[in-house]
Amino acid sequence: MFRLTLFVVALGFLASRIFTDHYAWSQWVFWIPPEAWLFTMWLLAIATALLEPRGKGRRWARLGPLVLAAVATLHVALVHWNLQNAVLRKPGPTALRVYHWNATEATDEALQSFLRDADPFALRHDSPAVVVLANPPLRLDWPDIVRMLAPEEIAQRDVQRHLRRGGRFVFISGKPLTTAGWASLGLKGQTAEPDLLDDGTAMFAEVALESGHVVVWAFDWPSDPKRGRMDYVEPTLRAIAESTHSTFTPTAAGPLQREKHTGFPDAGVVVGDFNTARGSRAISDLLPGMASAHAQAGIGPDYGWPRFIYDGKRDRTTIPFLGLDQAFVRRGEWRATAYRMIDLGVGTHRAQEVVLTPAARPRAAPADLR
Repeated sequence: MFRLTLFVVALGFLASRIFTDHYAWSQWVFWIPPEAWLFTMWLLAIATALLEPRGKGRRWARLGPLVLAAVATLHVALVHWNLQNAVLRKPGPTALRVYHWNATEATDEALQSFLRDADPFALRHDSPAVVVLANPPLRLDWPDIVRMLAPEEIAQRDVQRHLRRGGRFVFISGKPLTTAGWASLGLKGQTAEPDLLDDGTAMFAEVALESGHVVVWAFDWPSDPKRGRMDYVEPTLRAIAESTHSTFTPTAAGPLQREKHTGFPDAGVVVGDFNTARGSRAISDLLPGMASAHAQAGIGPDYGWPRFIYDGKRDRTTIPFLGLDQAFVRRGEWRATAYRMIDLGVGTHRAQEVVLTPAARPRAAPADLR
Protein backbone atom coordinates (compact mmCIF):
# COMPACT_ATOMS: atom_id res chain seq x y z
CA MET A 1 0.00 0.00 0.00
CA PHE A 2 2.77 2.47 0.97
CA ARG A 3 4.73 1.52 -2.13
CA LEU A 4 1.75 2.21 -4.41
CA THR A 5 1.03 5.52 -2.68
CA LEU A 6 4.69 6.52 -3.05
CA PHE A 7 4.53 5.73 -6.76
CA VAL A 8 1.41 7.91 -7.15
CA VAL A 9 3.02 10.80 -5.23
CA ALA A 10 6.21 10.55 -7.29
CA LEU A 11 4.12 10.52 -10.47
CA GLY A 12 2.26 13.61 -9.28
CA PHE A 13 5.52 15.42 -8.55
CA LEU A 14 6.86 14.51 -12.00
CA ALA A 15 3.64 15.73 -13.64
CA SER A 16 3.85 19.03 -11.75
CA ARG A 17 7.37 19.61 -13.12
CA ILE A 18 6.48 18.63 -16.70
CA PHE A 19 3.12 20.34 -17.16
CA THR A 20 3.59 23.21 -14.63
CA ASP A 21 0.73 25.69 -15.20
CA HIS A 22 0.31 24.87 -18.89
CA TYR A 23 -3.18 23.52 -18.16
CA ALA A 24 -5.81 24.70 -15.70
CA TRP A 25 -5.87 21.27 -14.03
CA SER A 26 -2.10 20.92 -13.82
CA GLN A 27 -1.50 24.31 -12.21
CA TRP A 28 -3.19 23.10 -9.01
CA VAL A 29 -0.62 20.30 -8.81
CA PHE A 30 2.16 22.71 -9.82
CA TRP A 31 1.28 25.10 -6.99
CA ILE A 32 1.98 22.42 -4.37
CA PRO A 33 5.39 23.42 -2.94
CA PRO A 34 8.25 20.99 -3.79
CA GLU A 35 8.95 20.71 -0.06
CA ALA A 36 5.47 19.24 0.49
CA TRP A 37 6.11 16.61 -2.19
CA LEU A 38 9.48 15.77 -0.62
CA PHE A 39 8.11 15.48 2.89
CA THR A 40 5.38 13.10 1.72
CA MET A 41 7.80 10.99 -0.32
CA TRP A 42 10.22 10.61 2.57
CA LEU A 43 7.45 9.57 4.97
CA LEU A 44 6.22 6.94 2.52
CA ALA A 45 9.74 5.76 1.66
CA ILE A 46 10.69 5.31 5.31
CA ALA A 47 7.40 3.54 6.08
CA THR A 48 7.92 1.21 3.11
CA ALA A 49 11.50 0.42 4.15
CA LEU A 50 10.47 -0.33 7.74
CA LEU A 51 7.48 -2.50 6.85
CA GLU A 52 9.04 -4.40 3.96
CA PRO A 53 9.57 -8.06 4.95
CA ARG A 54 13.19 -8.98 5.59
CA GLY A 55 14.80 -11.72 3.64
CA LYS A 56 17.13 -12.68 0.86
CA GLY A 57 16.62 -10.62 -2.28
CA ARG A 58 14.46 -8.04 -0.51
CA ARG A 59 17.20 -5.41 -0.03
CA TRP A 60 16.30 -3.37 -3.12
CA ALA A 61 12.62 -3.62 -2.26
CA ARG A 62 13.48 -1.72 0.93
CA LEU A 63 16.13 0.61 -0.52
CA GLY A 64 14.32 1.48 -3.77
CA PRO A 65 11.81 3.89 -2.19
CA LEU A 66 14.63 5.58 -0.24
CA VAL A 67 16.66 6.01 -3.43
CA LEU A 68 13.61 7.51 -5.17
CA ALA A 69 13.14 10.02 -2.35
CA ALA A 70 16.86 10.85 -2.40
CA VAL A 71 16.80 11.51 -6.17
CA ALA A 72 13.78 13.79 -5.74
CA THR A 73 15.63 15.63 -2.95
CA LEU A 74 18.66 16.15 -5.19
CA HIS A 75 16.41 17.49 -7.95
CA VAL A 76 14.75 19.99 -5.61
CA ALA A 77 18.10 21.04 -4.12
CA LEU A 78 19.63 21.79 -7.53
CA VAL A 79 16.63 22.95 -9.58
CA HIS A 80 14.42 24.71 -7.02
CA TRP A 81 16.77 25.73 -4.23
CA ASN A 82 19.80 26.30 -6.50
CA LEU A 83 22.20 25.34 -3.71
CA GLN A 84 24.99 25.16 -6.28
CA ASN A 85 24.86 28.95 -6.51
CA ALA A 86 26.66 29.12 -3.17
CA VAL A 87 29.76 27.99 -5.09
CA LEU A 88 29.05 28.63 -8.77
CA ARG A 89 27.39 32.04 -8.98
CA LYS A 90 29.74 34.62 -10.48
CA PRO A 91 30.39 38.02 -8.90
CA GLY A 92 30.66 41.16 -10.99
CA PRO A 93 30.66 44.95 -10.71
CA THR A 94 27.25 46.12 -9.57
CA ALA A 95 25.62 48.38 -12.15
CA LEU A 96 22.14 48.51 -10.64
CA ARG A 97 20.06 47.21 -7.76
CA VAL A 98 16.37 46.52 -8.39
CA TYR A 99 13.79 46.18 -5.62
CA HIS A 100 10.19 45.06 -5.98
CA TRP A 101 7.57 44.90 -3.27
CA ASN A 102 3.88 44.14 -3.49
CA ALA A 103 3.09 46.50 -0.62
CA THR A 104 -0.45 45.27 0.03
CA GLU A 105 -1.29 45.83 3.72
CA ALA A 106 1.96 47.76 4.26
CA THR A 107 2.11 50.69 6.65
CA ASP A 108 3.32 54.13 5.63
CA GLU A 109 6.20 53.93 8.09
CA ALA A 110 7.39 50.52 6.86
CA LEU A 111 7.24 51.64 3.24
CA GLN A 112 9.30 54.76 3.87
CA SER A 113 11.81 52.76 5.90
CA PHE A 114 12.10 50.28 3.03
CA LEU A 115 12.77 53.11 0.58
CA ARG A 116 15.50 54.55 2.78
CA ASP A 117 17.15 51.13 3.05
CA ALA A 118 16.86 50.56 -0.70
CA ASP A 119 18.70 53.88 -1.12
CA PRO A 120 17.90 54.59 -4.79
CA PHE A 121 20.24 57.63 -4.91
CA ALA A 122 23.19 55.55 -3.59
CA LEU A 123 23.88 57.70 -0.55
CA ARG A 124 25.21 54.67 1.34
CA HIS A 125 25.71 52.17 -1.49
CA ASP A 126 28.16 52.01 -4.36
CA SER A 127 25.41 51.61 -6.95
CA PRO A 128 22.05 53.25 -7.73
CA ALA A 129 18.73 51.44 -7.38
CA VAL A 130 15.29 51.27 -8.92
CA VAL A 131 12.41 50.58 -6.55
CA VAL A 132 9.16 49.16 -7.95
CA LEU A 133 6.17 49.30 -5.63
CA ALA A 134 2.89 47.55 -6.38
CA ASN A 135 -0.32 48.47 -4.55
CA PRO A 136 1.29 51.05 -2.25
CA PRO A 137 -0.82 53.38 -0.06
CA LEU A 138 -2.32 55.98 -2.38
CA ARG A 139 -2.38 58.73 0.24
CA LEU A 140 1.41 59.20 0.30
CA ASP A 141 3.00 62.34 -1.14
CA TRP A 142 5.43 60.69 -3.54
CA PRO A 143 7.28 63.82 -4.71
CA ASP A 144 8.08 64.65 -1.07
CA ILE A 145 9.26 61.08 -0.47
CA VAL A 146 11.59 61.28 -3.47
CA ARG A 147 12.99 64.58 -2.20
CA MET A 148 13.54 62.94 1.19
CA LEU A 149 15.62 60.21 -0.47
CA ALA A 150 17.68 62.51 -2.69
CA PRO A 151 21.01 64.07 -1.65
CA GLU A 152 19.96 67.52 -2.87
CA GLU A 153 16.80 69.46 -3.63
CA ILE A 154 14.84 68.34 -6.70
CA ALA A 155 12.82 70.95 -8.58
CA GLN A 156 9.16 70.15 -9.19
CA ARG A 157 9.70 69.94 -12.94
CA ASP A 158 12.48 67.36 -12.45
CA VAL A 159 10.61 65.04 -10.09
CA GLN A 160 9.36 62.87 -12.97
CA ARG A 161 12.98 62.07 -13.82
CA HIS A 162 13.02 60.05 -10.58
CA LEU A 163 9.36 59.16 -10.03
CA ARG A 164 6.79 57.59 -12.36
CA ARG A 165 3.36 56.26 -11.50
CA GLY A 166 0.98 54.12 -13.54
CA GLY A 167 -1.94 51.90 -12.60
CA ARG A 168 -0.97 50.04 -9.46
CA PHE A 169 2.73 50.85 -9.71
CA VAL A 170 5.16 53.45 -8.46
CA PHE A 171 8.74 53.54 -9.85
CA ILE A 172 11.42 55.44 -7.94
CA SER A 173 14.94 55.69 -9.36
CA GLY A 174 18.08 57.56 -8.41
CA LYS A 175 19.14 57.58 -12.05
CA PRO A 176 16.92 59.43 -14.56
CA LEU A 177 13.78 57.75 -15.84
CA THR A 178 13.68 58.75 -19.50
CA THR A 179 10.46 57.04 -20.61
CA ALA A 180 7.65 55.24 -18.81
CA GLY A 181 4.19 53.88 -19.47
CA TRP A 182 1.63 51.42 -18.20
CA ALA A 183 -1.24 49.29 -19.43
CA SER A 184 -4.31 47.70 -17.90
CA LEU A 185 -4.23 44.05 -19.03
CA GLY A 186 -7.99 43.40 -19.14
CA LEU A 187 -7.67 39.97 -17.50
CA LYS A 188 -10.87 40.27 -15.42
CA GLY A 189 -9.74 38.07 -12.55
CA GLN A 190 -12.19 37.50 -9.70
CA THR A 191 -11.22 38.94 -6.33
CA ALA A 192 -12.31 38.37 -2.75
CA GLU A 193 -14.62 41.37 -3.05
CA PRO A 194 -18.02 40.62 -4.67
CA ASP A 195 -18.50 42.12 -8.12
CA LEU A 196 -14.93 43.49 -8.18
CA LEU A 197 -12.62 42.48 -11.03
CA ASP A 198 -8.83 42.58 -11.10
CA ASP A 199 -7.74 43.41 -14.64
CA GLY A 200 -4.02 43.13 -13.92
CA THR A 201 -1.44 45.84 -14.61
CA ALA A 202 1.90 46.14 -16.39
CA MET A 203 4.29 49.09 -16.37
CA PHE A 204 7.72 49.88 -17.79
CA ALA A 205 10.34 52.55 -17.15
CA GLU A 206 13.62 53.21 -18.92
CA VAL A 207 16.55 53.99 -16.63
CA ALA A 208 19.57 55.94 -17.89
CA LEU A 209 22.85 54.69 -16.44
CA GLU A 210 26.32 56.09 -17.07
CA SER A 211 27.25 53.08 -19.19
CA GLY A 212 23.95 52.69 -21.04
CA HIS A 213 20.32 52.16 -20.18
CA VAL A 214 18.00 49.43 -18.99
CA VAL A 215 14.26 48.99 -19.38
CA VAL A 216 12.47 47.57 -16.33
CA TRP A 217 9.05 45.96 -16.67
CA ALA A 218 6.70 45.24 -13.77
CA PHE A 219 3.65 42.96 -13.66
CA ASP A 220 0.80 42.38 -11.26
CA TRP A 221 -1.30 39.45 -12.47
CA PRO A 222 -4.67 38.68 -10.83
CA SER A 223 -4.66 36.08 -8.08
CA ASP A 224 -7.88 34.42 -9.30
CA PRO A 225 -7.20 30.68 -8.65
CA LYS A 226 -10.02 29.59 -10.96
CA ARG A 227 -8.28 30.99 -14.04
CA GLY A 228 -5.51 29.08 -15.79
CA ARG A 229 -2.37 31.21 -15.96
CA MET A 230 -1.90 30.36 -19.63
CA ASP A 231 -5.16 32.25 -20.23
CA TYR A 232 -3.35 35.40 -19.10
CA VAL A 233 -0.49 35.25 -21.59
CA GLU A 234 -2.10 36.27 -24.89
CA PRO A 235 -4.26 39.08 -23.45
CA THR A 236 -1.22 40.43 -21.60
CA LEU A 237 0.96 40.46 -24.71
CA ARG A 238 -1.83 42.04 -26.74
CA ALA A 239 -2.49 44.76 -24.14
CA ILE A 240 1.21 45.63 -24.00
CA ALA A 241 1.57 45.72 -27.80
CA GLU A 242 -1.46 47.99 -28.19
CA SER A 243 -0.61 50.39 -25.37
CA THR A 244 0.49 53.95 -26.21
CA HIS A 245 2.84 56.18 -24.24
CA SER A 246 4.07 59.75 -24.54
CA THR A 247 7.58 61.05 -23.93
CA PHE A 248 7.83 64.33 -22.01
CA THR A 249 10.73 66.72 -21.51
CA PRO A 250 10.76 68.74 -18.25
CA THR A 251 10.82 72.51 -18.81
CA ALA A 252 10.37 75.56 -16.60
CA ALA A 253 6.82 75.87 -17.94
CA GLY A 254 6.01 72.22 -17.24
CA PRO A 255 6.37 68.94 -19.12
CA LEU A 256 6.66 69.26 -22.90
CA GLN A 257 5.38 66.29 -24.94
CA ARG A 258 7.83 65.12 -27.59
CA GLU A 259 6.38 62.03 -29.23
CA LYS A 260 4.11 59.03 -28.77
CA HIS A 261 5.18 55.39 -28.70
CA THR A 262 3.20 52.18 -29.13
CA GLY A 263 3.99 49.14 -27.03
CA PHE A 264 6.67 48.61 -24.39
CA PRO A 265 10.37 48.75 -25.32
CA ASP A 266 12.26 45.46 -24.92
CA ALA A 267 12.83 44.61 -21.27
CA GLY A 268 16.24 44.11 -19.71
CA VAL A 269 14.78 43.33 -16.28
CA VAL A 270 11.29 42.14 -15.30
CA VAL A 271 9.83 41.99 -11.79
CA GLY A 272 6.35 41.29 -10.57
CA ASP A 273 3.77 39.36 -8.64
CA PHE A 274 2.75 36.72 -11.19
CA ASN A 275 0.57 34.71 -8.82
CA THR A 276 2.08 31.46 -10.02
CA ALA A 277 5.07 29.43 -8.89
CA ARG A 278 8.64 29.49 -10.20
CA GLY A 279 9.27 27.44 -13.32
CA SER A 280 5.93 28.50 -14.82
CA ARG A 281 5.23 27.70 -18.48
CA ALA A 282 2.95 30.76 -18.65
CA ILE A 283 5.78 33.10 -17.60
CA SER A 284 8.16 31.36 -20.00
CA ASP A 285 5.75 32.08 -22.87
CA LEU A 286 5.21 35.63 -21.67
CA LEU A 287 8.93 36.44 -21.33
CA PRO A 288 10.95 34.52 -23.94
CA GLY A 289 14.68 35.13 -23.71
CA MET A 290 14.52 35.96 -20.00
CA ALA A 291 16.34 34.07 -17.24
CA SER A 292 15.18 33.73 -13.65
CA ALA A 293 17.19 35.89 -11.26
CA HIS A 294 16.59 33.32 -8.52
CA ALA A 295 17.99 30.57 -10.74
CA GLN A 296 21.07 32.67 -11.49
CA ALA A 297 21.87 33.94 -8.03
CA GLY A 298 19.31 32.82 -5.45
CA ILE A 299 20.03 30.21 -2.78
CA GLY A 300 17.42 28.13 -1.01
CA PRO A 301 13.62 28.23 -1.29
CA ASP A 302 13.50 31.99 -0.51
CA TYR A 303 9.75 32.26 -1.04
CA GLY A 304 7.84 35.51 -0.57
CA TRP A 305 4.17 34.65 0.04
CA PRO A 306 2.24 34.50 2.30
CA ARG A 307 3.92 36.54 5.00
CA PHE A 308 0.82 36.06 7.12
CA ILE A 309 -2.62 34.54 6.88
CA TYR A 310 -5.87 35.81 8.37
CA ASP A 311 -7.48 33.12 10.52
CA GLY A 312 -10.79 34.96 10.91
CA LYS A 313 -9.72 36.76 14.09
CA ARG A 314 -6.24 38.13 13.49
CA ASP A 315 -3.23 37.97 11.20
CA ARG A 316 -0.90 35.05 11.90
CA THR A 317 2.68 35.12 10.69
CA THR A 318 3.60 32.15 8.50
CA ILE A 319 6.61 30.73 6.69
CA PRO A 320 6.14 31.70 3.00
CA PHE A 321 5.78 28.64 0.78
CA LEU A 322 5.22 30.06 -2.74
CA GLY A 323 7.46 32.17 -4.98
CA LEU A 324 4.73 34.33 -6.51
CA ASP A 325 7.02 37.37 -6.65
CA GLN A 326 9.66 36.75 -9.29
CA ALA A 327 12.40 38.58 -11.20
CA PHE A 328 13.96 37.95 -14.61
CA VAL A 329 16.88 39.34 -16.62
CA ARG A 330 17.56 39.42 -20.36
CA ARG A 331 20.02 36.68 -21.27
CA GLY A 332 23.22 38.06 -22.76
CA GLU A 333 22.44 41.60 -21.57
CA TRP A 334 22.22 41.50 -17.78
CA ARG A 335 23.14 38.96 -15.12
CA ALA A 336 21.99 38.68 -11.51
CA THR A 337 24.88 38.39 -9.07
CA ALA A 338 22.67 38.29 -5.97
CA TYR A 339 19.01 37.64 -5.28
CA ARG A 340 17.06 37.48 -2.04
CA MET A 341 13.64 38.01 -0.51
CA ILE A 342 13.43 40.55 2.32
CA ASP A 343 10.94 40.24 5.17
CA LEU A 344 9.94 43.81 6.02
CA GLY A 345 7.81 42.82 8.98
CA VAL A 346 4.53 44.01 7.47
CA GLY A 347 2.41 43.32 4.41
CA THR A 348 1.29 40.10 2.78
CA HIS A 349 4.43 39.75 0.62
CA ARG A 350 8.16 39.86 1.14
CA ALA A 351 10.17 42.20 -1.09
CA GLN A 352 12.63 41.17 -3.82
CA GLU A 353 16.18 42.44 -4.15
CA VAL A 354 18.14 41.81 -7.37
CA VAL A 355 21.75 42.92 -7.86
CA LEU A 356 22.73 43.27 -11.52
CA THR A 357 25.90 43.36 -13.54
CA PRO A 358 26.12 43.75 -17.33
CA ALA A 359 26.50 40.44 -19.15
CA ALA A 360 27.43 42.43 -22.26
CA ARG A 361 27.77 46.07 -23.21
CA PRO A 362 24.49 47.80 -22.21
CA ARG A 363 22.45 49.63 -24.80
CA ALA A 364 23.44 53.25 -25.35
CA ALA A 365 21.63 55.86 -23.32
CA PRO A 366 19.41 58.39 -25.12
CA ALA A 367 21.42 61.20 -26.67
CA ASP A 368 19.87 63.93 -24.52
CA LEU A 369 20.99 62.20 -21.34
CA ARG A 370 24.60 61.39 -22.20
